[in-house]
Parts: sequence; C-alpha cells; structure tokens
Amino acid sequence: MLKLLIDENVGKYVVQGLRKRGFHVQSVSELMRGASDEEVAHHARKEKKVIVTMDKDFGRIVLASKVPGVVLLRVPFLKEDLLKVMEEVLEKVKEFYGYITVVERGGRIRRRPI
Repeated sequence: MLKLLIDENVGKYVVQGLRKRGFHVQSVSELMRGASDEEVAHHARKEKKVIVTMDKDFGRIVLASKVPGVVLLRVPFLKEDLLKVMEEVLEKVKEFYGYITVVERGGRIRRRPI
C-alpha cells in the first residue's frame, strides 16, 4: 500500500483532498511541524513513506537518506491545481517506491531510480 508523507510546502489542501479520496496520507505539518528536511527524510525512511514535496533539496537528500521515494512538484501550482496534479500522477504512475518522480509544467512526468 502506498503511504505518502506530504511536506509542509505542499499544503493541507492536498492532504485533505487525497485523504477524502482514500489515500494513506500523513502531513509533515501535523506530525512534525518545522522539522528539517533531514528529519522528514528520516521519518519517511523509518515509516516507509514516499515524500511529496516542492523542495528541490530533497533530490540531494534522497541519496544520502535512502528514503523510499519522492514525488517532486517542480512548478508553482495553485493549491486547487496541486490536488488535481497529484491525482493525475497517482493515476498514471503505478510505482513510487524506489524512484524520484518529478512532475513538471504541463503534466510532464520524469522518473529516475533512487
């Protein structure tokens, strides 16, 4: 089962929307508000969660921390658009564990094994 850890910069609108749609979602804001990226990565690794973030630093942290996976949203979206983008990504991509999944403008999705 896919478990997502939504970073603070993504926002609660996405957290609430994905929860309503039945996804297993936890929020950094709720669990560990103000935590460093390294602390978030540690939690994700320990709990086997895929991090969803807009923070490009996680690309570097992923390799050092061995997190299970990352979804990196690379362009600024309105909060309503972020939820739609995440729904589309979750529908199109079947495996997030072991990958950095980068979502770019226009819905382009790039993936790279960790």
